[in-house]
Amino acid sequence: MTTEKFFKHPIGIMFAATLATLLWGSAFPFIKLSYGMLAIGKEDWSEQLLFAGYRFVLAALLILLFMVMIGKKAGYQRGTLLKLGKIGLFQTLLQYVFFIMA
Repeated sequence: MTTEKFFKHPIGIMFAATLATLLWGSAFPFIKLSYGMLAIGKEDWSEQLLFAGYRFVLAALLILLFMVMIGKKAGYQRGTLLKLGKIGLFQTLLQYVFFIMA
């Protein structure tokens, strides 16, 4: 079964949704544990943002490594920079700013 067929099949959809839920749900406790281990306090917002940056860079590198391993190409599509910028600014950045404040 190809990956495209897998993620269109009800079992594949449930698996992907469950995995995403587990990963997103585990982020908060693991980040807070990491703050304690790295001695990052609630008032150290710059260190919290730096730590978030490290996590996102590591995640991007792991995604690129995975894509290389399965033989997929990552490329830029014309006209997507503004759309990605809006998503990055309004969804991801604001979400993590509020997440850090919690």
